Amino acid sequence: MYGTTVYGGASGCSGTSVGTIFKITTNGVFTTVVSFDRTNVANPQCGLILGRDGALYGSTTGGGGPSGDGYGTIFRLTTNGAFTSGTNGSYPHGDLIQVGDGCIYGRTITGGLYDYGTLFRLTTNGVFTTLLSFDGTNGIGPWAAMTLSRDGNLYGATAIGGSGDGGVAFRLVPAPRITQMSRSNQVVRLTWSSFTNGVYRVEQSISLTATSWTWHPPDITATGNSTAVSLTSDTSEHGFYRVALRPWNQ
Repeated sequence: MYGTTVYGGASGCSGTSVGTIFKITTNGVFTTVVSFDRTNVANPQCGLILGRDGALYGSTTGGGGPSGDGYGTIFRLTTNGAFTSGTNGSYPHGDLIQVGDGCIYGRTITGGLYDYGTLFRLTTNGVFTTLLSFDGTNGIGPWAAMTLSRDGNLYGATAIGGSGDGGVAFRLVPAPRITQMSRSNQVVRLTWSSFTNGVYRVEQSISLTATSWTWHPPDITATGNSTAVSLTSDTSEHGFYRVALRPWNQ
């Protein structure tokens, strides 16, 4: 079993001891795996999650940055003790969540374009993306934990912001991911991850760097967590396909 402490570590109980990651076997053998020192992050105030790659992921509210005085980090720990941390974020808060697309999602309570917090995504190979900066109208400071729903989407809330400054409830929809693709003569069949009532558009191009892609009408309304469609391709040699989630107000 693995866990975190917000204080303690190699510096004992002094003011510079900023937390640890530990493991304990079922027969009671306790080991401190990592002692944080601010440069490698500080003060983890959430639990760890086990990623599908077998590594553990967590966040801290302090540390990071070139001199250890940063605003928190996301970190990865393999069960053989290899520790890696990043420097993006401003006070990441609460447990991380891994969803069906294999990526890890979380939130910060400050930072972003307006310093009202963000939603972010992290791939298991370390690619970090800020998905949303809260701007007041869509909420401020998402303190509440996000929940992974049966529809494959993440739901959360902010305590303030929104109409009347009374807070908002939000839904974060992971990007569709093509899971299968096959071709028979001029017919291409695509399968992608989806959510019920999500509206998706399939597009095609002969180049990944094209500035415009050809739409395969009509848009498709999903009825479950996986959607498939068969298309007649007008490309005899090769082609690229992508699936986009349509905005909810269009």
